[in-house]
Amino acid sequence: MNTSDRSGQGLYEVITRLLVGRDLDDFNNKVFRAEDDGAELSRVIVIAMRVLTGRHCPLGTRDMLHEEIKALRKSRNMTVSNYIFKLEDLVSLERWILVDDGNAMGEAEQCRHFSAGMPPDWQMHVVPQQACWTNLRDLQQRYLQIERIKSNKLEDGNLPANTTEIRPWVEIAVDIIGPFGPQRWWAMTIIDTSTMLVEIAAISDCSSAEAARIVNQWWYNRYPRPERCICSHGVEFRVEFQELLQGYAVQRLSTTKNPRANEVIGQVCRTIDDKLRSEQVFTRVEWEKCLSAVMFSFRDQHHMVMSPTPGQAAFGRDMLFDIPAKVSSRLQQEPKDTQAHRTNCQEDDERIFHEYGPDDLVLVAMSDRRTPNTQPYRECPQ
Repeated sequence: MNTSDRSGQGLYEVITRLLVGRDLDDFNNKVFRAEDDGAELSRVIVIAMRVLTGRHCPLGTRDMLHEEIKALRKSRNMTVSNYIFKLEDLVSLERWILVDDGNAMGEAEQCRHFSAGMPPDWQMHVVPQQACWTNLRDLQQRYLQIERIKSNKLEDGNLPANTTEIRPWVEIAVDIIGPFGPQRWWAMTIIDTSTMLVEIAAISDCSSAEAARIVNQWWYNRYPRPERCICSHGVEFRVEFQELLQGYAVQRLSTTKNPRANEVIGQVCRTIDDKLRSEQVFTRVEWEKCLSAVMFSFRDQHHMVMSPTPGQAAFGRDMLFDIPAKVSSRLQQEPKDTQAHRTNCQEDDERIFHEYGPDDLVLVAMSDRRTPNTQPYRECPQ
């Protein structure tokens, strides 16, 4: 037996293991009939496989396969490697389609459909205008490189140390929560960022006049005047509310550039939402009672960072028992500094250490706030 016969016999054994039923019977009959005529085994196998291909892959199969390749898309949870495997599996099926059934997809066309299935922002980095990829392997490597860049979100350099300040009645944060229930109740929360003392008041509407009235009545007329006020840029904190801050010479801290600046009041609002989620409120009196109960629980709860409760830190007495509570600003400052340092260390562990040296390129921030939004806010190195 020569080399051609041995290879043909091996191919025959592999194919007979894969075929079943009618296909196996037709294949064996075709091979045995051709062997009796003295034909070469390898050529007989090719002819028999063409017969089976014509049965399972009629004319028009290649067009259907090409449409499936064009419709292939990379999902958000799919890696580029998995996307490549799916494309290669579909392309490999073309070898089993009859030669008379159209033309096979060229490599340049495969590159075009491969890029069409990628996210649009990835395509802009890989396929510029008037450019055509003809090497599928190089294109796949380019997208694999972009995937590694996108997945590596580590930033360079360590963060600066956070500065904490414990000065009661100096800074407040204001926000509006709601709507709650079918009656769509609203409320305003005011918190002192040092003592964590909270005031919660029901409001009739979300206008700036109502917000200014609540802050003036519930805070400015009860507690020492603050120096700073943190609030968002919503419609309820404009016009009359800004006039109120200007009248009391209170500095307004904008949270548009730094949304995390209002994180304290944001956590308070989320906690209030969790506490009132299961309550059924139908009248304004019930709504005010719920807010009063929630406000008392906030004032008497133990703070995880600072030992005293907000009521003890603000009034110097316990909220449940008539006993004095000595609160030291230094004892409050130390755990807060420790927590800030721990948070900084955790964020620095996720960043890449980098120390600038001579001739390093940096991005220069454009500090002019009057710059239009369409202009870049950083100046790239030349």
